[in-house]
Amino acid sequence: MGSWFIIFATFGYLNAFGVYQAYYSTHLGKPDSTISWIGSFQLFMQFALGYPAGKLFDEGYCRHLIFGGSIVYSLSLFMLSLTKNKFYQVFLAQGVGAGLGTGLLFLPATSVISHWFARRRSFAIGVVIAGSSVGGVVFPIMLNNLISSIGFASAVRASAYLVLGSLVIANLLVAPRLPPRRLRPAHMQLPPPDLKKIFNHRAYQLAIIGGFFCTWGFFMPFFYLQIFAQSKGVDENLAFYLLAILNGASVFGRILPNFVADKIGPYNMIIPFSFATAVMIFGWLGLKNTADFIVFAILYGFLSGAFISLLPSIFMTLASSMGEMGIRIGIGFFGNAFGALTGTPICGALLGDDLQWWKPTVFAGVTVCTGTVFLAIARHMHARDKGTWKV
Repeated sequence: MGSWFIIFATFGYLNAFGVYQAYYSTHLGKPDSTISWIGSFQLFMQFALGYPAGKLFDEGYCRHLIFGGSIVYSLSLFMLSLTKNKFYQVFLAQGVGAGLGTGLLFLPATSVISHWFARRRSFAIGVVIAGSSVGGVVFPIMLNNLISSIGFASAVRASAYLVLGSLVIANLLVAPRLPPRRLRPAHMQLPPPDLKKIFNHRAYQLAIIGGFFCTWGFFMPFFYLQIFAQSKGVDENLAFYLLAILNGASVFGRILPNFVADKIGPYNMIIPFSFATAVMIFGWLGLKNTADFIVFAILYGFLSGAFISLLPSIFMTLASSMGEMGIRIGIGFFGNAFGALTGTPICGALLGDDLQWWKPTVFAGVTVCTGTVFLAIARHMHARDKGTWKV
């Protein structure tokens, strides 16, 4: 439950960046490609800090990471409310500060699940990651309504108080099963991770490459759906809720596939769902009216939800011991971070001032397709090594 509150307050809040994207595009005087660097850098930090956070987690500093990340993240959101429509101020508070906080929080929130669940690990991770979907429903509705009624600064502060309350609960609830390595008795000591072996693991390398390409295009609808709908004449009030609809549908996409993954393996679930996500991205070009956008939001939310929730599981399943869990996830997230950093700004640059939507759509669809191919190859190699198709 504590991990769920962390994901709700961090990844769930980031899923509302489409609201900020729409607001900043009319108040910061910058093109969409520049504005998207704010959200993409926060996402980059969330993943990139996985490597050092993973090492600290494996050493037993789970609580320290969560406490420190909670302070940095909450403070950054309150600082965001004080910005005066200056790009550099917003970037420092939301991109750098909030990104640093989420980077310290995200990995321990997902990795600590491995301490308590083995047989139902994917399902447990799915339930935790579903917190991001709930946050992706709550925060867009909250911010859209409050910004229009009480102003940007007060709306951000109100959301920051909700984040702070969630993180206080998380700090009280999250408890790793293992104490710090230096305090463990001899019978609880785990062998330290063999970094050379991890980096030379071919299936692991391909999984990271696949995750990078998928992440490169995956977040385009999360950042641009609201703007795209408004450009197609969808009522502004409904456009505000499309992001919430998408995230609401992803609750089921982040739980149900993970439940099945515990029975047939995470690779066997993430590959078809990633391919279906790519198909949906290409289908973006056919959206014309309100009904189309609602159906797209529901389907994309469900299909794309599986990728984020299953990603930690495909890295965990390659670990040879519990002592490798944190570092495996951390290195994998670090590789994906560069896709998260550059994907949406590239989409914004391709979109241009004349809103040529086909260009970012093709880019995002092709990259997710490419990532799916690499994941399929990684799955083949892992299945061969394990001697079973259930991987």
